[in-house]
Amino acid sequence: MISVIVPIYNAELYLRQCIDSIISQSYNDLEIILVDDGSSDRSGKIADSYTDPRVHVFHTDNLGLSAARNYGIDQSHGEFIFFVDADDWIDPNLLSHAVSLIGSSDMLCFGYNGKQFLSGTISGPEALSALIHEKIPEMAWCRLYHKECFSSLRFPEGRIFEDIAINHFLFLQSKQIVCISESYYHYRYLKNSLSNYHNEQNIIDYWLAHRERYNECKNLVDKGCRLIMLQNR
Repeated sequence: MISVIVPIYNAELYLRQCIDSIISQSYNDLEIILVDDGSSDRSGKIADSYTDPRVHVFHTDNLGLSAARNYGIDQSHGEFIFFVDADDWIDPNLLSHAVSLIGSSDMLCFGYNGKQFLSGTISGPEALSALIHEKIPEMAWCRLYHKECFSSLRFPEGRIFEDIAINHFLFLQSKQIVCISESYYHYRYLKNSLSNYHNEQNIIDYWLAHRERYNECKNLVDKGCRLIMLQNR
């Protein structure tokens, strides 16, 4: 089973398209975890209107995207974890294709909005190097994870750019990662989204995440690990 986690905050304009794209997946063994993060619009009511038995709705206080994702992880029962943002949508065969390819690997990475990235099977340190060279996307929703990836990891709460802050940890604990060049995810670019709002705290969170990644990379290099970009990929 795949646990599809959708953190929701004031997404009433796009939420039905998002949920419908998950419900209509050709892969049926799903639990769809909708976490209403204290929305002040009709998002919570829209989520509650779904009668598909695979849909499970949770209403929480407004604690932010990271907390909503973490809450969804804690409520999940699937062998795999997949994240979808509430204003995005996915191709109908995304999950069936992803689960057929992941095998015993820790995670599978793919593209979005027609953008193609690295293709092949790589190690955790190689994935970190590919991430630094922008050969793998940063976003948490461009991957299917084995749930064990989050056995001791959670998104940092109270911060944005949480994907950047956790990616290096996810990769470095992974033995094998499958990357495919196909693009299955549809990201909706919104000018007023949290990551596009440039206030002082957002800038601090952005550089804090990159400093933490730098420290992890430096520790690897100090231990003799070479972060070399894969050739001919």
